[in-house]
Amino acid sequence: MFKSLKKSKAQAAMQYASLIAIIAMVIIAMTAFIKRLLNARIRDASEYLHQTVEQAHQETNAIGNVQWQYEPYYTQSSAITNRVSQTTKNLFGAGTTGISRTTINDTVIVNSTSGLAPPGAAK
Repeated sequence: MFKSLKKSKAQAAMQYASLIAIIAMVIIAMTAFIKRLLNARIRDASEYLHQTVEQAHQETNAIGNVQWQYEPYYTQSSAITNRVSQTTKNLFGAGTTGISRTTINDTVIVNSTSGLAPPGAAK
């Protein structure tokens, strides 16, 4: 009697484990479809927003272009770095004591500029 009870408990546990594994596999397989769905929704919202802004821009006769999205390759930046370094080492006791003093003067100057260029102007 106890053997059959143990077998039925083990069988029920295996069924639950297999059911949980199947559900996990289905959820993992659905992530690709969920990502596509979310990307499509975001793209549709972005296009709708752009069309609305562009239409309002044209109705008000505003000057300039409406940019579609931020594009990192439209940015222009430059940096100039100057570094001046001077190291002085003094030995005490004519170098026989092994005691020394090192003085380091280090100056770094960084000049950086960046800006957003309209499409077609960035190189």
